[in-house]
Amino acid sequence: MAYDEVTSQILVDTHCHLDHERMAVTPEDALAHARNAGVAWMVSIGTSLASSDKLTEMVAELDQVYCSVGVHPEGTNIHRGAGDEVAKRLHQLAGRPDVVAIGETGLDYYYENSEPEAQEELFHAHCEVASDTDKALVVHSRDAERDTVRVLQKHLAKKNFPVIIHCFTGSQWLADATIEMGCMISMSGIVTFKSAKDLQETSKTIPDGHLLIETDAPYLAPTPMRGKPNEPAYVRHTAEFLAKLRGEDFDHLAATTTKNAARIFKVGSDHS
Repeated sequence: MAYDEVTSQILVDTHCHLDHERMAVTPEDALAHARNAGVAWMVSIGTSLASSDKLTEMVAELDQVYCSVGVHPEGTNIHRGAGDEVAKRLHQLAGRPDVVAIGETGLDYYYENSEPEAQEELFHAHCEVASDTDKALVVHSRDAERDTVRVLQKHLAKKNFPVIIHCFTGSQWLADATIEMGCMISMSGIVTFKSAKDLQETSKTIPDGHLLIETDAPYLAPTPMRGKPNEPAYVRHTAEFLAKLRGEDFDHLAATTTKNAARIFKVGSDHS
């Protein structure tokens, strides 16, 4: 189904984990619920080489579900010193149908589950694959703003490729720095939380052409679904909240973020 055939369903969940064990519904039910909420399509995100392999097979059976392939920063220790091998495998996986992005990758210094050196090695490897394949790079950044920008600047200076800062919770500085490089900023349900005042203020400053929305399901369900397992249908709550917060008409925000997603992921017949 071409993108221009689903314009009546005007939202896109740019980041979810349909294969995650904490999902409260099956992928098929998640897709049905999403369609009822006006979600045209979604991207399910790979977090390890093994899960990415299986994910490409799963989404092949689901209409209007795409995926990424990558190794989450928390799982990088086991690949330390093997960046070239990981890149080679990601290249292979990236050639499969319905793979529209590389990642998620990046840096997470909060949980300390993986050494920073191992995380950065694979971050560089993912950047190279995204550059080589011209697919969107899905970036996770937590408590690592300066290093995240440094790595992205190095690669984007050599060749421009699409970059998404997913589940954005960073500072205004990170938003400005990554937007200056041409990156996309993806807002999750966190922006709807009462405690997220700084993030809400930052979200008002993101230009239309750089804005995406996501769920990160099964995590981070937005208000008023907070406390429940998240699912792609709930991206509508985030979109409605953001539109009001930014002083925009809902249809405008929905159409803008959907067009941005189609362009960044190169989905459908109209992604120019």
